[in-house]
Amino acid sequence: MIRIPAAVAAALLALGAQAQTPDPAAAPPAPAPAPKAEKRWVIAEKSNLSISGRAWAEFHNVGADAGSVAGASKVPDRWRVHNNSSYLRIKGDIELVPGWKALAQIEAEFGIEGENGLPFSGTRNTGVGLSSPYGQLILGRWDSPMKQTTIGIDPFGGTGIFGYYNVFGQQQVSPTGQGANRWDRRLNNSLNYTSPDIYGLKILAAYSVGETASAVAPKVNPWTASAALQYKRGPLYVGVAYETRNDCGNPDADAPGGPSCSTAALGAAAQPLGTDTGLRVGASYDIKQTWTKLGVAYEHIDLMAKATATLPKKTLQRDVYWGVITQGLMSNQHQIIVAYGMASDASGANVWTGATGTKDTGASYLTAAYRFYFNKDTDLYAGYVQVKNDKNASYRFGSGNFGAVPVGSTSTGYGAGIRYFF
Repeated sequence: MIRIPAAVAAALLALGAQAQTPDPAAAPPAPAPAPKAEKRWVIAEKSNLSISGRAWAEFHNVGADAGSVAGASKVPDRWRVHNNSSYLRIKGDIELVPGWKALAQIEAEFGIEGENGLPFSGTRNTGVGLSSPYGQLILGRWDSPMKQTTIGIDPFGGTGIFGYYNVFGQQQVSPTGQGANRWDRRLNNSLNYTSPDIYGLKILAAYSVGETASAVAPKVNPWTASAALQYKRGPLYVGVAYETRNDCGNPDADAPGGPSCSTAALGAAAQPLGTDTGLRVGASYDIKQTWTKLGVAYEHIDLMAKATATLPKKTLQRDVYWGVITQGLMSNQHQIIVAYGMASDASGANVWTGATGTKDTGASYLTAAYRFYFNKDTDLYAGYVQVKNDKNASYRFGSGNFGAVPVGSTSTGYGAGIRYFF
C-alpha cells in the first residue's frame, strides 16, 4: 500500500477543484444568430393568387382597293403599331372543402400602342364561381363555348390581321353593310359550365340573359344559349358547337338601362324579333415526327327576323370552310404557317334586293407567315394576308380591321409582330 503525504494530497485536491470551476472573468458564449426573415410579397393571405397576361403588338401595313362599285375610292395604305388583345389577368382561388374551391378572375385588356387604354380598354373573361369534381361554374362575362371550340385551332388565336376571323364569325346583313365578327363573342350576364375531362371528352355550356325584357310591343326578350362537345386525346382534337340567340344579334354588347341585346341580327327598331343560330365543327391533328400540325373548321350561320304587320320575314344563311397547316423546320422553334378560308355566297329572302340578289356575296382570305419561338412563351413572326371579296361582298379584317372597306374590294396587309405571355 502506497501512502501519500498529507501535504501532497491536499495540493492535488486543490488543483482538481480549480480545473472544474469556471473562470468568472471568462466571456459568456455568443448567442446563436437569429434566423433571417423570409422575404415575401403579400397581396392577400386569404387566397392563392396569380398574376399573368399577354403583351402582343404588330407593326404592319394595311389597305384596300376601290372594289367593284364605279366611283368608289381606295382605302389608302397605312402603317400601324397595332395592339392584338393584350391583357392582364388576376386570378384567385381558395379551398372550401377537399375537392371544392371558390375562384375569381379579373381579365382586363390594355392598349399597348397607347390607344383606347386608360390604361384598360375592355373587360375580357371575368367572373366568380366554383370548381369541384363535377366541373366548374362561372358567373360573369366569359368566352362562349362556340368561340372556345375552334379558336385554338388557329395559330393566331383569331387575333390580328392574320387570324381566321377574316371570314370566320363574320356576317354581312345588307349589300353595303360591313362584314362584322358577331359569333366569336364573350357572353355578358352569363352562367358558364365546364365539365370534368372524362377520357378526353368535355362538355361546355353557357346561358346569357338579357336582364331586361321589353314591356311594350314588340316585346323583345333577348337571351343566348351556347353548348359544345370537345374531345382531346393525344395528337387528335375534335369539337362541335351550337349556339342560338333570341332577339339578340350581339350578346357581347350592352344597352344601358335595357336588354343587353335589343334586336336580332337582321332586325331593326321596327322589326326586332328573331332567332339566329350558328353551328361549328373543328378538328386538328399534330404529327410530332414531322413537326406538322393540321387544322380544319366549318361554320354555318342561319339568321331570321320575324315578320311584322308591315314587313316580311327575313332570312339569311352562309357557310365558311377553313384550313391551316403549320410546318416546323427541323423543329417547332421555326414554323411556316399557311391558312386559307372561304365564305360561301349568302342565301335567303328579303335581305338583298335588286337583280343580283345574294349572288357574289362570298369572300376568301389567305395568310402566309413565318414564326420563331424563343421559348414557349415568346415568339416573333412576320406574314402577309389578303382578304378578297366577291363583287357584292365587303368582308374585312375580322380582328384589327381599319374601318369600312368598299364593296367587292381586296384588302391586303403585311408586317411583323411579337407576342409574350407573362
